[in-house]
Amino acid sequence: MLEVKDKNLSALKIKNCTDNQLKISTLEKAWAKYKYMILEHSPLHYQYIKTFLKEKHNIDPLSFYDLIDEALCTPVKLGTQINAIEHVCGYFKNNFDDKEIYKKKIINLKKGTLSVMAMKKWLYSKAQLYNYIYLLESYFLTIS
Repeated sequence: MLEVKDKNLSALKIKNCTDNQLKISTLEKAWAKYKYMILEHSPLHYQYIKTFLKEKHNIDPLSFYDLIDEALCTPVKLGTQINAIEHVCGYFKNNFDDKEIYKKKIINLKKGTLSVMAMKKWLYSKAQLYNYIYLLESYFLTIS
């Protein structure tokens, strides 16, 4: 018997961890969804996981998900949240009509007059506007 709160994510983890034919591309797809959330929690784990995935011949999904779980247990700090937000904003650099609004939002984040959740909602709406599927599927913008 297994009790989990995030049923869909946990089911995917179990599937990946028990798949004897697992390809590295499967973990890379999972990483694409997690990476900014991991960066928000722990830049150190972000680097560990990037390095881990470069070793394409050593596929160990348990270690991959252990690193993710460790990172997600790390309390977020405003500085790492802003860093992750700035990385996400890099996707908009060619399309961003709202550069001044973005700059003001970052200033307000740093001052504490804008919540990180409000900023993520704004970024999600921009990802919808520009149809950035990669960001729309990211846990960073969809899981709070």
